[in-house]
Amino acid sequence: MEKFLGKWQLQSKLTENFDAFADKMEIEPEKREIYRNMETVYTFSMDGKTLVAGMEVKGFKEEVRFELGVPVSYKTFDGANMTSCITMKDGRFFETHKMEREGKTREWTTERYIEGDFMVGVQTKDGVSLKSKLKKL
Repeated sequence: MEKFLGKWQLQSKLTENFDAFADKMEIEPEKREIYRNMETVYTFSMDGKTLVAGMEVKGFKEEVRFELGVPVSYKTFDGANMTSCITMKDGRFFETHKMEREGKTREWTTERYIEGDFMVGVQTKDGVSLKSKLKKL
């Protein structure tokens, strides 16, 4: 867990397979460039046994508190209803996500692991994966 703690910045230029994943997520074309180029900073810390995940993007700040293996519901920065559950196995985070927005439900998984100075996130929906990298600040 320790290696995930700290502040991380998304490296948008290193993201792989964005368009195919955006197709699976049914992201509207006008929103794709916004999402593709977001300058997002994530912060992970512990409060006792609770994982505190923070996100900052374009003036919006959000903090979600997780206990491993317990689903938590929250609103995303763009107003969608989200339920996520995080578990840890073999030094990796495994996440399930369910998002409801505009009458549509989308579900996907994320696997996060540390590779050198980067946190790698592999999000998968219906067999299509997006790989992103976050650099530790």
